[in-house]
Formats: sequence, structure tokens, C-alpha cells
Amino acid sequence: MDSDPGVTYFTATLDVAAAINRSSKARQWGTISEFLDFQAREVPDLPAFAFPDPNGPDEKFWRPRIFTFSTLRDGSSTAARFLADDIKELANGKQDSACVALLCQSSVNFLFMWLGLIRLGYSVLLIAPQCQPPAIAHLCRECKATVLFYDKSYKESAIASSEEPSAIHTARELTWAKPDLLDSIAGGLYSNESTPQQQKENTKVDVAYIHHTSGTSSGLPKPIPQTHRAAIGVLPSLDGHKEAAFTTTPLYHGGVADCFRAWTSNAMIWLFPAAELPITSVNIQKCLSHAAICRESSQWVPEIKYFSSVPYVLQMLDSEEALSWLRKMDIVGVGGAALPPTTGDMLVMEGVSLISRFGSAECGFTLSSHRNYDTDKEWQFLRSPNNSSLLKFEKQDDSDLAELVIQDGWPHMAKRNREDGSFATSDLFERHKSIENAWRYHSRSDSQITLITGKKFDPAPLEDTLRDSSPLIQDVLIFGNEKQFPGVLVFPSEKKLADDPDNFTNTVWELLEPMNKEGQEHTKISKDMIVVMDPADPPLQKSSKGTIMRGVVEKRFWGHIGKAYSGKPESSSDTSLIPEEDVEAEVQSIVDGILARKERISADSDFYLSGIDSVKATQIRGLIQGNRKLVSSGVRLPLNIVYDCGNVRKLSQYIVNVRKGEISSTPVDDKEMVELAERFSKLDNNHSAELKWETVDTKSFIITGTTGALGAEILGELMKDESIDTIICPVRASTEEEAKRRLADTLLTRSLKLPETENLWGKIICTPIEMLSNSRHLKAIEKHSSITIIHAAWPVNFSIPLSSFQSQFETLESLISMAASFLNSAKFIFCSSTASVMQYKLAGENANEGIPETISEDPSDANTLGYSRSKWVAERICNLSASQPSLQGKIKIARIGQLTGNRRNGIWNMKEAWPLMISTGHELGCLPDLNEVLAWMPLDSAAHAIIDIANSENPSKDAPCEVFHVVNNSAKTSWTDLLSWLKEVKDFEIVPAGVWLDKLEALESHPAKQLLGLWRVAYGEGKNSKQILFSTKEVEKVSEVMRKENPVDRRLVLNIWKWMEDEREGKMKGGKA
Repeated sequence: MDSDPGVTYFTATLDVAAAINRSSKARQWGTISEFLDFQAREVPDLPAFAFPDPNGPDEKFWRPRIFTFSTLRDGSSTAARFLADDIKELANGKQDSACVALLCQSSVNFLFMWLGLIRLGYSVLLIAPQCQPPAIAHLCRECKATVLFYDKSYKESAIASSEEPSAIHTARELTWAKPDLLDSIAGGLYSNESTPQQQKENTKVDVAYIHHTSGTSSGLPKPIPQTHRAAIGVLPSLDGHKEAAFTTTPLYHGGVADCFRAWTSNAMIWLFPAAELPITSVNIQKCLSHAAICRESSQWVPEIKYFSSVPYVLQMLDSEEALSWLRKMDIVGVGGAALPPTTGDMLVMEGVSLISRFGSAECGFTLSSHRNYDTDKEWQFLRSPNNSSLLKFEKQDDSDLAELVIQDGWPHMAKRNREDGSFATSDLFERHKSIENAWRYHSRSDSQITLITGKKFDPAPLEDTLRDSSPLIQDVLIFGNEKQFPGVLVFPSEKKLADDPDNFTNTVWELLEPMNKEGQEHTKISKDMIVVMDPADPPLQKSSKGTIMRGVVEKRFWGHIGKAYSGKPESSSDTSLIPEEDVEAEVQSIVDGILARKERISADSDFYLSGIDSVKATQIRGLIQGNRKLVSSGVRLPLNIVYDCGNVRKLSQYIVNVRKGEISSTPVDDKEMVELAERFSKLDNNHSAELKWETVDTKSFIITGTTGALGAEILGELMKDESIDTIICPVRASTEEEAKRRLADTLLTRSLKLPETENLWGKIICTPIEMLSNSRHLKAIEKHSSITIIHAAWPVNFSIPLSSFQSQFETLESLISMAASFLNSAKFIFCSSTASVMQYKLAGENANEGIPETISEDPSDANTLGYSRSKWVAERICNLSASQPSLQGKIKIARIGQLTGNRRNGIWNMKEAWPLMISTGHELGCLPDLNEVLAWMPLDSAAHAIIDIANSENPSKDAPCEVFHVVNNSAKTSWTDLLSWLKEVKDFEIVPAGVWLDKLEALESHPAKQLLGLWRVAYGEGKNSKQILFSTKEVEKVSEVMRKENPVDRRLVLNIWKWMEDEREGKMKGGKA
């Protein structure tokens, strides 16, 4: 901010208020009634509040009802007398409840009855009129309110609520409320009499009144109690008698808080007469006009300086006449929900001094965007005091967002949810790029849509933008919880639009496309996920703040939502198959529609490298399977067919083959694997001939994959070796600083020890992997006598095809060339996988010893997964490269078996097959009964073995490329053992493998489904997998850890489960993606 905007009672947050009140004289009141009595004594004739009254004799001039602080006290006493008699009658000798409910319109009567009940010592449950009878009964039961007062407007709801089976309350109409109450107050009927005996003597910590949530998520509202101290004790005491406020917020919501904020600073507040008029732009302007006339006729009435509202009201005030009123205000405040940026920006451009006010029932008024309005137009960004230690913004993992956490010591904390006494609000913010301590509200972590992938987003801004983008759209609901991708229900404004859904879908798609381009990848909605609804349907249920009651609405439309994901045929009446020559164009159209880019990808572009992730691949498959122009009904496409084919051309050819009945098991052949290996083993060997200097007796390592599980464990071990001078860690990053940060985050996440000194960080060099070949760090180690490269980076993705691993082959070729470029040629250790030879046919003497530690010559030794085939190709690249003289004896392959979590804390990798299988226990409530030996190798043991391999020497040149099996052949632990250990901490059913596979397939989406085909082969139809033995003769010669038996035990399994539960909880809270 360029200058201090000054403190006002309208903008003072609770921490500011606390500082103000510390410097002022001690307050002489603790409860609301004591405060009303104090004000009546100290400032009896100052105006406290007013309602414009449109029911006067002159329609052109609404006679306002203005009440002073004196009449405020007298009115509460008068209402108390009326109410005491009614409560006594309803109680009929029974013991009074401590809580009474109020269901009334926002009016003068409401205000006095509310204050009267408080004066009698009751807690008052303020029920919003939008509540349905079951919700009313639920609230009364939760708050133990046995009496519900209502006015005649809500008679039907009140009586129906009292007839609910679970109801505990009696409903009573306030037949005397008007005009009797106001006449009695005006006549001073009870002003000189004492208040009837209180139900109880209140203190400042007792509950004064109770608001409630709207039930947006669950459908049932929850009570939000407010103590006397929370209501008035934490508000600022300033001199505001010359600055009135106007609020459109009903009293049963934030209106009561607006009143107290004004009254504690001796300020007057104007309340919109919602009991008499609908809230419209014209009526709001009339209220402001009559308040201005009242001000002109009496200097006793202060000018309205502050305008308080909720978003949907401000959206109404877009006419020039309405804007002229808003420009007259010193400040226009908005809160309660997010104001669409387009509306707020328009108001600021029109010269309105707009602020966003942020708070909660738990912690009160917390932040505002109060600032210098002449120079600072960033109305959305809330300002946190520079020196505040009570408000902290905690950055979320894998996100630019931060959660607001209120620290212990904040003036009002009705709720705490952390052991240190703080309150994590679940409210997410994004930081301003240049203004210090400025934060823009983003979303609620608990109201976001959570996709099955763990990605989250707030649908409300997109819903608002789409709804406001065209008069043809009446309303919008975005859905997607626990699905792979989102969709949208669109309600047209006219019936005729719904009668032509194809045309209307095209209209919506034109509006949605630019929004998709601006949004994050996981928030994009494809054209096929637009569902056109019937505008004759009842409107979406919304809270009084205008927010969609998402849980209720999703339940109501669950059939439409489910149908959107089940795949639907083309709406064209022509359902005959198109000619074969047109198939590619149709498939291309589907792919382009899902990618939603300006430029289409070519028919030969690799799907994975073109940005088609597993979510998009699932969408493409679903659209093709439901497209009767491409395939007949009854055709079942393989789950992974999009990735298996790899591009538009091959996918189109596959569809043509399906039509002909010529379906091959896989689109990839053995010849292609051999050709790939030969293509990427032509090394550039010219560097070593140019090097003439002598080496220095120094040891260095280059390790890739250090931000992954195995690479991080290897680095953790090497850091302990004082004989190593330098460890270079190439990381996928744009700068060295980012690379270092990513590595540090990985070490922390995996509970590995971070370098404690700059000296150790100097030993560990992080560099972007793209800059490695020209890095100054390579030049620094090129004279070292011992250089070892460990290549542990490889994507663990079982969905993508072999063709999508091309960039990995390029990196492998580059690293091997780098090894050859050093004077003595560096050792090169490639971390492969036993998947590369999983289909090896054992025969003869090998049958008992297991798969040998040798290079495979047969591509069919790998199974059909692209991942497995990529490892076979990579091993062959290593072997062909090792035949060159400078690299003979230098290249080694560590063929690694099934890894598991380390023994320290069980941290594993949720992309691995076994964790994916175990994770289904939550969604399915069961796990399969398998006859499986757990031949798993703990990560830390594998890291030790690989370092032993790296440090070993190859005495023979006969085998240019050595192979070592880093596997656990122990048969001591079974899958049955694991299930019994897990049952100690988790309740689930153990079912036959076939039953489990069917249940998994029936799940709409789950990351484990990518392995469904492989698991059906292994476990389907009563099959049991047989343990595959791998020879470990060679590795046992060089590694001590491999000579020891290392079975999986109960402690390791329970550590793994604890880690998986922590990961799952982190995803649910939005902590991790």
C-alpha cells in the first residue's frame, strides 16, 4: 500500500480491534444485555438502527422507523415480557430449555424478539427460512431447543418441522408481534418495569445465539454457537456516530454481526426491510434514497458511509443509477462468498471503493482488502499485517496455494483443531506476485471437487463464469467427485433450447473452450461431458448466500451424472458404421476434442508425449466405445488400448482390425524392439581421443533419479561415504536452485537426512538434467580417476506404450556417451527391472537355478507392458554399447526385482503394483486371496546392493556387460501373512481373486485399474501365480547384503500400511496430489 488507509469500525479485523481496545478504558459490560443497558445510559439518544418502511401513507416517501439506543434497550425488555408469558404457557410446568429457536423474516420484530430472548437468559437458535422441515427439526434437536417461535410467513414449515418423527420442539406463532410489539415499545409500556426472571444468569462465555451452516455439502445444517464475548467483546470501540452503515444481509445471517459491529462504535445501521420487500436493485436504491432524504431533513441522522452486502446482491447493482449510489460510499464491503472477479473488477473500474471482507464463525473477522483506494485497485487481495504472528499461510504440497491457519492467541477462537491450539481453516489462498502480505481467496479445501487422481479444484468460479457468459444459460453444476475427470450439467433458460441438445451443446462448448484453455489441466471439461438438462426442473438448491448446496444437488441428479460417465452413443440417427477410410478422421476428431487445443496433433504424434494422460486416455476410449460410427455395440475395447496403440494412426488401424475380426494381442512387435535398441546405441566416441591430461586420484558419482524412491535411497547411502569428493544429481528442473529445492523436498518426504552443512551441500551438486552435458560441474570432475554413473531414473508407468519411452532411450544413450567421454571412461550402472525377462523360458539346468544373470536375446522374454519392453530395449542398448573397446567391462546392469518400502518407515511408491492393489481395500472393502510369495526387496537393501555393484570390478572382458539380479528369493513370507497383519489395523473382507477383479473392474475409476489386464492374466479364473526364481550367483559375489536372507516381516508390512494411510489422508486433505 502506498499509504495507511486508516482504521474504521467497518474494516477493523479482530486483531486490530484487540489493539484498539487495549488502549481504551476498561469495558463495563460482558454480556449483550449489559451492553444494551450501558449504551442506553451513555448514549441514549444516538440512533442505533433503522428500517425503511414502505407501508407508510405516502408511497413516494417511506417513513423510516429509527430506534435509539434507549429504545433498543426498552424494546428488548418489552419483547422479553411478551415472550416470557408464551414460554411459560408452552412449558406447562416442564423445565425450561436453555435454547429457544426463532424462524422469522428479517424485520424489526425479529431484532427485538431475538434481543428479548437473550435478555431472558436463553440461547437463541436463528433459523434461516431456506431450511426445510427435516433440517429445522434437526437443528432444534441438536441445540435442545424445545420451543420454536415463528411468524405467519413460515407457518407451514414450522408446523411440519414439529411433526417430524425426530422433533423435540413445539412450534408457536407470534400472533402478537406486529403491531402490538412496536406499539408497546413506542408507548413505553414496559420501559420502567423490570425484566421477568431470567432463565439463567449469563456470563460472557455463555452461548448468546446460534447460527448454522447451509448444509451445502451434507444436506443437514450444523449449529454454530456464538458466545456473548464473541458477539460483542472482541469488536472495536471507535467513535463512529457520524458514519452509518447499510446492510442487505438478513439478521438471521450476518446481519446481527453487522449490527453489533456498528453499535460497539456508537454507529447507526440501516437494515434492508426484507420482510416487506424483495431484495432487488430498485428496492435497494429506494432504501438508500429515503435514508438520504432522512439525513437531509435531520442532522441527527448520520450519512451512510459503508455499504455491506453479499456477492449476488452486488451483481444486481450494475445499472448507472445503482453505481452512482455505490460511488458515494466511503467503502463497499462484500463477504460471505466469493464475488465473481468480473463483477468486482467492473465496480472498481467504475470508481467504487470495494473491499473483500473475510471471516468465519470460528474466528470472526480475520482479513480485509482495506487499502489506499486511489492507487491500489487489487480489491480481491486480502491484507495481512506485516508483523502479525497470529495469522499464518501454510503452503500446500504440489500447489501454489496456502492454507490460512489461525494461531493460538487470536482474540476469538471458537474452535481449535491442532495440538498447538491453532485452527486450520481449510481456506486456501494464493499470494500476490508483488504486493507483500496480500492474499487472494481461492477456495475451501473441503468444498473442492476431488478427482480420483487426488487433484482438487474449486468449481464455483467456473460455474459463475459459465453461467454469466450467456443469457441462454439459466444455471450450471460442475461435478466430478471421486471421478477421473469433471463434467457439467447445464440448464438452458428456455425449453426450446433443451429440445435440440446437440445444437445447445455446441453453443455451450464455444463458451467453455476458452475457459478450458485458461484453466489447469485437471479442471478441463470435454465436450462429451456437457449434459443438457430440462429447464422445467426445479432450480438448484442454494444457500441464502447463493452457493450451491452441492451434496444435496449431486444426490438429486446422481442418475444424470452417472450416465455422463457410462458412455453414450452418438446422438446422430445414422448409427451405421462409417467406411474404413473415414475411421482415422473420426478418431482424430475425438482426440482433438479431448485435447482442446488450437492446433491438432498429427496422426503419428505419440499420445503420451502430446499430453494425453491416463484421464484423457480413458475419455478417448469411452468416446470410441460409445461411437456407433466406429464400433458396433457389444465391442469391448481393452482398457489400455489408447496407450497401447500410441497414436491416432495405429489406434484407427486397430479399430479397422476389430471390425474385420483381426485383433492382434499387441500393436508392438519384436522387430520394433530390436530396431529401437540398435537406433540408440550408436555412440559418439570422439571425446576421449581429445583428452591428454593426467587424472587426479579422486572419486565422484553422477546419479539420476534422486527425486525418486530408489535414487534417493542410493544418494542417502553415498552421502555417508567420506571418500567421495563429488556427487552430481541431474534433476528435472529449470534452474540449479529449483533442482536443489526438489531434491531437498524429496529427502524430507522420504525421511532421509538432509545435508546439515553448506560443505556437504557443496559435495552434492544439483543441476538441471537438460544442462548436464554442458555443465561446468562435469568439467570439474573430468580429471577424477574414479567416476561412476548410476542411472536410476525411469518412469514407473504401466499404462503408456513402448513408443512413449523414446525420450528415456535418448537420455540413456546420452549418459552412456558421457561415460565414454571421460579419460578413463566412467563406470555405468543401469537400474533395470526383472520385468525385462519375466517371460523367460527356463529349461534344463537353468530350471532349478532360476533366470540367469545374462543379457536376453529374445524380445518376447519381456511381457506385453510398455514398461517391461522399454527395460528390455534399454538393457540391449547397454549391451550393444558395452561392445565398444572404451566401455568394455565398464557397463553393468542391476536387474531389480519387486522393491518395497524401506525398513525405517515403510515409505514406498504409490505408483507400484502392490501398493495399488492394497489401496483398493478402502474402495472395495476387500482384498484378493492370492497364493503369492512376497519376494519383496526393501528399498534400503536394494540401494546397498547397487552401490556394491557400482564399486565392484569386472576382471573379465569376456562378458562386456555384466548383469546382476537385485532380488529377494526368500519364500518365507506369503500374501496370506500380509493379509493377517493388515487385518490387525484394518477391517476388510478376503475374497477369491476373481471376485476382487470383478469388483475392481466395476469401479468407475481407480489408479489400480490400469493393471487389471495384467492381473486377470496372473490371477483370473482361479489362477495362482508361481514364484519366479532369479539366479543371484553373480550378485552374491560382489554384495554382502545380497548374501543374507532378507524376508518381509510384520514390522515392515505395518510400516508400509502406516505410510499408505498417511498418503491417503494427505490426498483427502489436499496436502498432496
